[in-house]
Amino acid sequence: MKNFDIIVIGGGVAGCGAAISAARRGAKVLLAERQGFLGGCSTASLVSPFMSHKTSDGKVLVEGIFAELTHRLRDRDGMLANAFDSEIMKEVLADFVAESGAELLLRAHLTDVREGYTVTFNGNTTIKAKFLIDCTGNASAAAMLGAEFLPAKEYQSVTLMFDMAGVDEERVLAYAKTCPDNFLYPKMTDFDDPAEMSRGIYTVAGFFDEVAAAKAAGEYCVPGDMIFFIPRPRRGEVCFNTTHASVSDPNDPFELTRAERETRKQAREIESFVRKYVPGFENAYIARIADEVGVRESRRILGEYILTEEDVVTGRKFDDCVCRSAYPIDVHTMDGYIKDGIMSSAPPAGDWYEIPLRCLMPRGMKNILVAGKCLSATRPAQGSARIMPNCIAMGEAAGLYAAEKTR
Repeated sequence: MKNFDIIVIGGGVAGCGAAISAARRGAKVLLAERQGFLGGCSTASLVSPFMSHKTSDGKVLVEGIFAELTHRLRDRDGMLANAFDSEIMKEVLADFVAESGAELLLRAHLTDVREGYTVTFNGNTTIKAKFLIDCTGNASAAAMLGAEFLPAKEYQSVTLMFDMAGVDEERVLAYAKTCPDNFLYPKMTDFDDPAEMSRGIYTVAGFFDEVAAAKAAGEYCVPGDMIFFIPRPRRGEVCFNTTHASVSDPNDPFELTRAERETRKQAREIESFVRKYVPGFENAYIARIADEVGVRESRRILGEYILTEEDVVTGRKFDDCVCRSAYPIDVHTMDGYIKDGIMSSAPPAGDWYEIPLRCLMPRGMKNILVAGKCLSATRPAQGSARIMPNCIAMGEAAGLYAAEKTR
């Protein structure tokens, strides 16, 4: 049986942050991931871009390992503004973890965890550790150990992301400029040049008239009244964040199977829709579809502190802060994207709120932390805290804490 100081379970961005920071502090770390690559939602679910990690007036709130990661992506031409290439992300994260000194175990499906901690993967690989960091996204290890969770009457919808290539981006933006009332984004002025904009990163959320027409004709049944996409770093490629499916329990494989099939059909319906109705997509095609749906909300642990909506909107600060954020509360329903938007309250202008370490501590349990979207938070607060820059920061802090505890 192999022995480690720390086992990090889950190789998404939170898990990578935890493993890298702990290994850099001299801990013997194993990072275990069920996929054959790292990145979690950023790669398996094609989630892009990195959402805002700044205040409304531009103050940077998340640096550290997240900043290093973005520099590494740019060095490999895998990032433009806040959008990144998911395939390059896989390579960058694998190298980043290896350079830190952490050991990597891929295709490792968690099958058992016992106090101590004795962790079993794939039913036959058993590993011993002094400290456990659960970065599975749904707190799978904590659940096996009997952790308590906050009640949930419903969950955010899931989305299957997909990329389309062969897009004439300049033509899309030129059309958007002619009918601003048809779009939430981009907000274009007479001075904006579609050709120049198409070489950077922008957001397109709209085509309300086209969606309405296609629905009236019985040619479009995807939830919501608009489509939403942003570019990838490679020109002519855009990433769609438009499909939605409800799940009564994101930990139920039957529910996820239904959602996977439903959203995959939606992706093909969106492809047909944009090719027929959206200027600039006439010759576009789906280049890749995510391996799995992106789950925004799953189990939320009952921690030593519960982050609340009031904490977010008032910009509350904590002595044991591990992450700062100004991202608004962002909760998706089955209705998908709607014209009035899905984001609600945010911290005051120029301000931020903080996530305390206690939100990563399952109540009444020792030598275990969680990091990522399963933190201890109310549903609205989790809707703000769950974005990737925050998850990396939570993971980095968890790794530092665990390394100190296992010295």
